[in-house]
Amino acid sequence: MMIRDKTSRTNLFGIFVCSALTWAIPTVPANSQEKVTLTFVRAGDSATVARVFEPILKAFEKENPNVTIKNIPMGFDEANRRFPLMAATGQLPDVMLPPDSLSATLGVNGAFLNLEKKISDDLEKDIPKGMWGFPCASGKGQRFGVPANAGALVLWYNVNVFKAAGLDPDKPPRTWDEFVAAAKQIEDKTDADGLGLNGFARNDIMDMFGAMVASRHNGEWYWNDEKDAVKVNAANAEALDFLRTLVANELTQASVDSYNRADTRSLLRDGKVGMTFDGPWVIGALRKVADVTAPDSPYRSTRLPGMTEPGATSLNISCYNISAKTKHPEWAVKFVEFLSRPEHMLTHAQGYGVVPVRTSMLTSKTFDGQPWHALAEAAAGTTIPAKPGVSNLSLVETVVPNTIQSVLLGKAKGKEALEALAREQGWK
Repeated sequence: MMIRDKTSRTNLFGIFVCSALTWAIPTVPANSQEKVTLTFVRAGDSATVARVFEPILKAFEKENPNVTIKNIPMGFDEANRRFPLMAATGQLPDVMLPPDSLSATLGVNGAFLNLEKKISDDLEKDIPKGMWGFPCASGKGQRFGVPANAGALVLWYNVNVFKAAGLDPDKPPRTWDEFVAAAKQIEDKTDADGLGLNGFARNDIMDMFGAMVASRHNGEWYWNDEKDAVKVNAANAEALDFLRTLVANELTQASVDSYNRADTRSLLRDGKVGMTFDGPWVIGALRKVADVTAPDSPYRSTRLPGMTEPGATSLNISCYNISAKTKHPEWAVKFVEFLSRPEHMLTHAQGYGVVPVRTSMLTSKTFDGQPWHALAEAAAGTTIPAKPGVSNLSLVETVVPNTIQSVLLGKAKGKEALEALAREQGWK
């Protein structure tokens, strides 16, 4: 189902021209000739970061000759280890794009600059309102991040496996009943498994679980009335049990607890499963063997099924954050605005296989074909933030993932697993 008026389409060149004419530059720092050095970390593979961001950083320095951007390489695992310690000792980089769970966790603990009323109207109005929440803001609405890119979970499927199973790749499942039927047909008629399911106990298992709750019940799986706990309710229990039945009925690969999301991408790529739940990040693995944008691509994406039609989904949002301890807050804000310009957001999106967050780009022709259409449509539709912002990082890295995994493996039913979790954590 289209979520936008076709008249809103415009070519990307037009968007950039308009943006150049109307760009709202933040207030120039009072001493604009002062020699300034800003440290910057974009967590991820250092080679990819350099390839994507070095031209952008040099462009900012050219536009602001008195400013030097020092790019500090740091992988995701290293960032997860080091950022909490750096925050505790006041040594965070001036500007950073950390792993999404860290944005929320460090933000609610006061590690980042409060960005209320510091962002230009142009940028704020061009990003959907829902994306300004977690992990870029606290549960009470305090803003400490600027959305940089998004990744909505959708259904990816292997066209060749669909054809081998007698399924029409032009008519992927739209409801969960159709999805189960398709998975069974793949199991029965091919050597592939129906679904590649990431059951390894780490934070990306929560994305998948959250997407199930969102698509089946149009609600979020975390935050009780105090916004500090996983909900113990019928919707969460049912979503957990639905996932458990997929495993129990052998519609997934064996040993799901051994597979993280990177592993299930390989299964889809190699035709060992017909479908998997993933976001735009899978593109990196798939484009090594095929052009995912080609009309005859063996890989396609479609909106996550719903109960009666494609439903809501979970949304991962990465945020630019500014250290609360930065000595140059005005320059740091100006740098974040520069990183968020449409042309730089496009470079970031295409370099990493992520979805931009500006509405003017989501509705452009660039993101209107396979596989981007479903990803952009899902990101701009009804979404639930994938992870909560909590002060206890182990909750999202270990505790909740272990609870979800226990249900997938049939060690507990949804309701009893949630109740046990609430008792262990002292939630009321």
